Amino acid sequence: MNITSEQIQEFKTQLLAEKAEIESQLEKIAHKTGHGDDWEAIPDAEMKADGFRADKQENADETEEFEGRIATLNALEPRLMDVIHALDKIENNPEKFGTDETTGEPIPMDRMTANPAARGNV
Repeated sequence: MNITSEQIQEFKTQLLAEKAEIESQLEKIAHKTGHGDDWEAIPDAEMKADGFRADKQENADETEEFEGRIATLNALEPRLMDVIHALDKIENNPEKFGTDETTGEPIPMDRMTANPAARGNV
């Protein structure tokens, strides 16, 4: 299966939209660390000057919210890396786009349609 240049452009458009959506979601819960495309969950609101909260329940709630942000970050960041990798491949090595990175075999079009950032047939 050969992917046409028109299909590659369609996939690129989809990937750019997905990248923007993921980055938008990440910006709500995290900030870039300054090391490439690495993100870090935003810590809870500034604590009181003494470093402690008066209400243990409030502290527990904030810890739970922070853990939720970390879990979301851990799901979104790898997907963002896959999307960026696919976009880089389109720009710098388009003849390899749509091929399994391990076997070199073409990735089925239905898989590419479902996941344009696919790196393989699995």
